[in-house]
Amino acid sequence: GVRLRLEREAKLVELVEPLDGAPGRRLEASGVLAKDDGFYVILDNRPDIVRLGPDLDTGAPENRVFTQKRREATGFEDIAYDPDSDRFFALIEALPVRSGAYQAKVVQFDGSLRYLRSDWLDFPLADANKGMEGLTCLRSDGRTCLLALCEGNRCRGGSAGRRPGGGRIQVFTEAGPRGGWVHT
Repeated sequence: GVRLRLEREAKLVELVEPLDGAPGRRLEASGVLAKDDGFYVILDNRPDIVRLGPDLDTGAPENRVFTQKRREATGFEDIAYDPDSDRFFALIEALPVRSGAYQAKVVQFDGSLRYLRSDWLDFPLADANKGMEGLTCLRSDGRTCLLALCEGNRCRGGSAGRRPGGGRIQVFTEAGPRGGWVHT
């Protein structure tokens, strides 16, 4: 088998201190994207995006927090990138859409991490804590598609979601220039 060896590690909070003038603030990383100019980290406890230089050096000029002015959630679960459209996609696990129903949401940013829009993923979730956890982007037949990983097995919450052997990835296709993601 292939052996992996740790090359370098660093504490996220040390790479981007001070954050909003609050030293020692806890940063809960939940997703990372490696891109040619470094790493992009999503935080579960903040709706911001951290960019890190490729060497993970403290005080590197590439290290930066992109504080989001439109705060739709307490944080994100994962991040994906589409090089064809130069867009980033940040995943919100689940938010209420109506009484007792939840859906995941995707927030889009341009290549400079400026907010573009946010849209629901057209898939019902039963639980706010067992929504979508992972995200990746691909192109198929010239269309942008997002693959979202359900946290609970069989995309369920409660005991049904804890029963092993039912992992699911849901595929969503961009609906068009007006936005939205259609479950495919």
